[in-house]
Order: sequence, then C-alpha cells, then structure tokens
Amino acid sequence: MRTAQRLFAACEALAELKAAIVAEIDSSEQGLTNAAIVKSLGLESEYEGKNRNYLSWSILGLLLSEKKVRYRGTGQGKRYITRDDQR
Repeated sequence: MRTAQRLFAACEALAELKAAIVAEIDSSEQGLTNAAIVKSLGLESEYEGKNRNYLSWSILGLLLSEKKVRYRGTGQGKRYITRDDQR
C-alpha cells in the first residue's frame, strides 16, 4: 500500500470513529462522559500498560475544535453533548 493510500485509509477510519462518537453522544438524553463513551464503543486504549484512553480524548478534542460536540460540567463529571436539550 502506498503512502497516499494509507493516508486515505487513516482519514476514513478517523472519520468513522468521529461519526460513531457523535452518534453515541447524540443518542443520550443526558450527554456522556468520556468513560461512558469509551465503554459503550469499546475504545479502551492504554499506553505502556496503563489505562489512559488517550484515543477517545484525542477524538473528543478534534470534535470540540470542529464544534460538533461541546460539554457541560468539569473534571470527571464533564458530559459531552450534541444538543441543547441534553441535560
């Protein structure tokens, strides 16, 4: 596989992950925490044996930058939302 093909495949995969996360958040009446998103979509990730879930945090950061999601609350209580009617 050439570099351009690998880049295209990676971009497609990222777009699918973003879409899955947005759909999962949108289906929730109250929004979702990062931990809930990770658990429901099976996105657990680790680095050197430690559970960190950097993958989901990175994707949520991209979605925040793109204004596709926003959040309410702080710290571990932070809930990601897609609609104003999510409480």
